[in-house]
Amino acid sequence: MFRFCAVLLAMMSVVGVSWAADTMTEPTTGMTFVRVPAGCFQFAALSTAAAGNKAPSGKGDICLPSDIWMGAYEVTQAEYSKIMGTNPSGFKKGGRYPVERVRWFDAIQFIRKLNKASGKHFRLPSEAEWEYAARSGGKTQRYGAAGKPDQVAWYMANSKYTSHPVGEKKPNALGLYDMSGNVWEWMQDCWNEHLEAAPKDASAQTEGQCTARVLRGGSWYDAAEMITTSSRLWNDADKFDNNSGFRLILEP
Repeated sequence: MFRFCAVLLAMMSVVGVSWAADTMTEPTTGMTFVRVPAGCFQFAALSTAAAGNKAPSGKGDICLPSDIWMGAYEVTQAEYSKIMGTNPSGFKKGGRYPVERVRWFDAIQFIRKLNKASGKHFRLPSEAEWEYAARSGGKTQRYGAAGKPDQVAWYMANSKYTSHPVGEKKPNALGLYDMSGNVWEWMQDCWNEHLEAAPKDASAQTEGQCTARVLRGGSWYDAAEMITTSSRLWNDADKFDNNSGFRLILEP
């Protein structure tokens, strides 16, 4: 069924349906996933232009070899509780609030249990996949969509120092919500201060400081300059904060 939907959506895109229309609902979890088209880009952190504002040059590009399916939203407290039987969040508001106070190891354990329960293959995104998707397919977007941060993000200036339900702000051009702000998102990658050695196929970095893992996107706690599509952070894989959560990739 999933392959049929993928083929159908691909056919729809040929006749002019926007990428934002390329979504599917995973029946076990009810989670919405968005198709992110294959393509090439350069990490904004390596750009000499303003963050997120350098087009691919053909040199040093990172290329997604095929489409990926990314969660339209950060994993919620309700979704996490359903699989794990507990809600670790500091802001215990349930429902569609993003789960937080999760370690990287907690995210991995959630994915293992979800994979077993659903018979599917979920995983964390790589740092390259995340930035490419946040920039609507590698476009010149400083925040998780074109426009001002208030339109797309909960951050220090408007959050009242708390997280908010996912999907309340505008999505980017692919239909992904909260790619800037709300909660930082764990990546699969080991932490590397520099990105020059990142795999060219957009896979996760598996070498480096692997006791620490990458976080992307900024949070309700951060200023505007920390919620850009190029902002990077790390934390120990066994540590958590009340402004850190995650979203998923679903592999067909």
